[in-house]
Amino acid sequence: MLKFILQRYIFDYHQLNAIVNTAYYFFILLGIFTAAFFFYRRMLQAGYPKRKVESFILLMAVCSFPLGYISSRAGGILHYPVKEWSLGLLYNQATSGMLHTFHASLIFPAVFFFLLIVLFRFAEFRVVDAAFLHVPLAHAIGRLGCLSVGCCWGNAVNFTLFGTHFSFTHPTPLYAVIANLAIFFVLSRIYDRIYIDSTLRNEKAGTPPGRNGSFIRFYERFGRPLGYIRNKGGVVGGYLVLYGTARFLMEFIRTNKITAWGLTQPQLVMIVFILTGACILFLTQKNPGYSISSPGTITGPSSGGGTGHETRNPLSGSSLNRFLPLASYLIFIFASMGAVLYLVGNGYVRWPFTGSARLSTAYAGITRYLPLFLLACLSLLWLRWAKIAFLRQFAWRNFSNVFFVGIIISAWYSMYLLMRNPVDMSRITFWIPVILLSLLNAFSEEVFYRLVLFELLRKFIRPALFANILQSAVYALPHYFIGGIRFALFAFLYGILLGLIKEKNESIIPCMICHFIIDLGNIGTPLLLTPAIFS
Repeated sequence: MLKFILQRYIFDYHQLNAIVNTAYYFFILLGIFTAAFFFYRRMLQAGYPKRKVESFILLMAVCSFPLGYISSRAGGILHYPVKEWSLGLLYNQATSGMLHTFHASLIFPAVFFFLLIVLFRFAEFRVVDAAFLHVPLAHAIGRLGCLSVGCCWGNAVNFTLFGTHFSFTHPTPLYAVIANLAIFFVLSRIYDRIYIDSTLRNEKAGTPPGRNGSFIRFYERFGRPLGYIRNKGGVVGGYLVLYGTARFLMEFIRTNKITAWGLTQPQLVMIVFILTGACILFLTQKNPGYSISSPGTITGPSSGGGTGHETRNPLSGSSLNRFLPLASYLIFIFASMGAVLYLVGNGYVRWPFTGSARLSTAYAGITRYLPLFLLACLSLLWLRWAKIAFLRQFAWRNFSNVFFVGIIISAWYSMYLLMRNPVDMSRITFWIPVILLSLLNAFSEEVFYRLVLFELLRKFIRPALFANILQSAVYALPHYFIGGIRFALFAFLYGILLGLIKEKNESIIPCMICHFIIDLGNIGTPLLLTPAIFS
């Protein structure tokens, strides 16, 4: 398009490249600032203080592009086979990669956005819904940049009609613009239904607001297929499902290569989008606690000089006290993981579970592990913040047979590792650091995941099984970087088992016992390796 036109008049490659890049990034920045403006209007409409909203919008507008640019580059790692993934490759992609991906560009801005929500103490779901409402608008405007410079176009089409041969390339950026605008209009109707219509119905004692005009009637019918979405969280869940579906279908006419199972890399990511959005809708739309008219949400002003129901502060919400500890704890735990992986991966700190022929090195691993033990103790403060009683978790009052299942699996896997590898079981002096490290790791990981994370998830998410799956997924993540996909899959399944043990026994102690037994093999195997291996 623009590049084709300029090639006829400008022959200098560098000048042409500069103009094309300027046009491309102009539309991206235009999309960001347009979405920020309408998001600003929505925030004022919700009743938030103007100065606070202006500060929030300014930070997001300034930081969204650089964070999204770095995140988009880092997402280039998705184009490499999983077996080649490493921290070094991730760093190289983030700093100098040439591959950009839209869905990856959302990661860092989204993390920064949720961090600002915590710092500004906004009522989380209305702000999140308002933000995701305008993501497709920004995306649609940004795709005009792709359309103008000629990138991201699709497969070639050749056909003959009435004796005339036609040949063209699918303008997928144009399709993306149309799809995102359609998603924006649907989400706008959903947002109004949740936050505007519900409030008006509360004020008018159940009388729905009148709507006139053919466009308004068409606007309502346009969003009617998703009419069951009436609670908070519906916009973000709807966006993930709608955009994920649109992009998944659009991939069939794009030129991305097949990654796995006959699907491209964006299609695999879009499956995650769709499943995540469906889970959000399932958890929020059937739960009356997320209704805009439920206790703790904004209601109409009271009449009668202070009598009757008082107007709630829009900065407070029924789920705010549950959400902030969970969100901040996830940031804390991911930051801790990242710090450990960075320090170990770059050789600044020796991995404490590394084998050595010297006993002093094994004992030094205990001191290197102590910071993680202290962080685990510190994580208990999140339970105190969330007003969750946790001391009872260190008492074993109820007993369930699922504990024996955990003991058998842990002992079998531990013995399997010790018998399969060339370990010297007679190195008695090395058993002391093995036992101490196993105790520290069992306590720390069970407190991190099965106690603090699981309890916070249970307070925010009703189904215990879903909370158990989420804590197991987070637990499996560092194991992926340690031992690959198989080790992560085993950790995921084992994490679910430990979560069941905690629930059935109503205590964290049996989980620690099982974890200690399996760590005797996991940690003992490298520390008890035959000394000849290190010589």
